[in-house]
Amino acid sequence: MKTKHIALVAAGLISCLSGCVSNPTALALVNPDAACRSQPGSDGYLKVYTATQTVEVDFGAYFHPHMGYNVSGADGRPVEFVPNHTSNLDESPDEVALPPGRYNIVAESAWRGLVTVPVTIERGKTTIVRLDQA
Repeated sequence: MKTKHIALVAAGLISCLSGCVSNPTALALVNPDAACRSQPGSDGYLKVYTATQTVEVDFGAYFHPHMGYNVSGADGRPVEFVPNHTSNLDESPDEVALPPGRYNIVAESAWRGLVTVPVTIERGKTTIVRLDQA
């Protein structure tokens, strides 16, 4: 009898927890910023303002570095992980160079949780994705 109750509780717990696991929310395509000046070279650039995390460094000093994110090709193949900050004191997101093309970004948004954002990278242009504001 006790085994039956444990099995029922376990089944209920598993069904509740599986409802908490979800796929990232898909957002609209982001193209290069038309206001940005073109840069030399054959690559394009990506800057993603992801959600930030609060880090206490020392003596009550707080910094808010941007969270890292994954970049994959349009075919779903992983391209790279971008840490998006160089240290816990760095509050600016990284700008990464990528060959022109279509990519998908999986990142933490401040207002939607985990999201997938399709982006277009064009030669010499910067694509900016804002996920840190509502």
